Amino acid sequence: MAAYLRIAVRLPTVLLWNFLIFWPALLLWAVGLDTARGELVRCYYAVQGWLVGLRVGVEGAPTTQRPLMLVANHTSYLDVWVLAASRRCPSCRRRKCAPGR
Repeated sequence: MAAYLRIAVRLPTVLLWNFLIFWPALLLWAVGLDTARGELVRCYYAVQGWLVGLRVGVEGAPTTQRPLMLVANHTSYLDVWVLAASRRCPSCRRRKCAPGR
């Protein structure tokens, strides 16, 4: 019973969060503020993960040397979610990185 109550509360909250964050992200994309949009996307993933019950623990820190590439092995659908929520770095899909494939 408690699980159904949790779902009944979280599902509308997740949907509302998606609706509320979409418009500012679209506006930032339209005016070309990529840094602010990246921060908004990071915030989106962090809050969305918290809303659905995803808890992420980060141990250590990546090197401060740049360029830096973080790669997810995609053993689950949560890899991209966790990387996006925990790091301040742009993301890139494989097809976007490797043109012509």
